[in-house]
Amino acid sequence: MNEPQYFTPEVRCYSDGRVERKDTNPRWKNPKWRLVKLTPNRYGRYRIEVDKKYYFVYRIIASCFLNLDIENLEDVVDHRDGNPSNNRIENLRVTTKQGNSWNQVRAKGYTWHERAQKWQAQIEVKGKKFFLGLFDTEEEARQSYLAAKLIYHVIPERPINFPIVQPLPE
Repeated sequence: MNEPQYFTPEVRCYSDGRVERKDTNPRWKNPKWRLVKLTPNRYGRYRIEVDKKYYFVYRIIASCFLNLDIENLEDVVDHRDGNPSNNRIENLRVTTKQGNSWNQVRAKGYTWHERAQKWQAQIEVKGKKFFLGLFDTEEEARQSYLAAKLIYHVIPERPINFPIVQPLPE
């Protein structure tokens, strides 16, 4: 059964990503719980107002089910599938800013090196950049970065079919 967890006495959430608010109409003897109508912002994230403060829905759900300290902004909530609108509890994990960046779908990891006239691949691990080499083609640099990403950006809970990096645009 999908039992609700209470964020506040007036707001509760479910593990499937739904959020309800108590409708406190003074004329009613028994207040009713109503589903919060969510509209995504331009990044696809939902946010609601609770006690005159705005919270992202995924942080509320992580607070209720994953023991996230909602006021500590050092703790980051990562969407495993990369979809910020999917707030199901099995899609959320509490991590660090770096752990969240490892889950980027549009990671590139290479640039054109003007002096060498070659493609340069690099990867960042624990705040330090590591040089992976210079390559004649963009695709070689990209493949070098992807290979390093599989080694250094390990997320054990990542789904097997998760796309590490999207294909290059045509």
